[in-house]
Amino acid sequence: MKIINHTKWNTSDLRNLFAQCIWEIKKVEGRGKNIGIKIELKNNNVWKDNINGRAYVGWYKMMIKIGIDIDLTDIEKQKELAQIFIHEYYHNLGMRSQDYRGYKNDWTKRYDVSFVKDYQIRLAEVKTKPKRDIQMERYQKVLGYIKEYQSKVKRTQNLLRKWKQKQRRYERVLIASGKIKPNN
Repeated sequence: MKIINHTKWNTSDLRNLFAQCIWEIKKVEGRGKNIGIKIELKNNNVWKDNINGRAYVGWYKMMIKIGIDIDLTDIEKQKELAQIFIHEYYHNLGMRSQDYRGYKNDWTKRYDVSFVKDYQIRLAEVKTKPKRDIQMERYQKVLGYIKEYQSKVKRTQNLLRKWKQKQRRYERVLIASGKIKPNN
């Protein structure tokens, strides 16, 4: 089960609740899977006190929007979340009949979600990023460039020394043969 969580609620707590929902559906339907399902949880800024969802019929992919004013520590809201998940999971299993006539035939609302009392959904811990010391990073970068160019200078000086050595050797040979005149 892959959960992409953009909400303020703990992902592992939501995963445990959704896994139990799938287990309850498996007891009735005898099919369904946890592996391969993709659930995206988003904040709902429009309907701030509402939970709603969307799912692909026949695919194991769904999106659930949780209002930003919803408190999932409340058991009733957890039950509502579990019912929405079950409703959308039945869409993943290929069923659409619960949506007809403006949800009047929604038999998933009568689903027993009393197991929710055994689960708690906590707020996610805010992970603080360590503050970057940009000046120190730039200084380290400058030191790296200095080291690189010092090695290039040393390499260039060695090449220059070797070419000057060859120049002196050729000058001696050419002076001895009389092809060039010595520079005094």
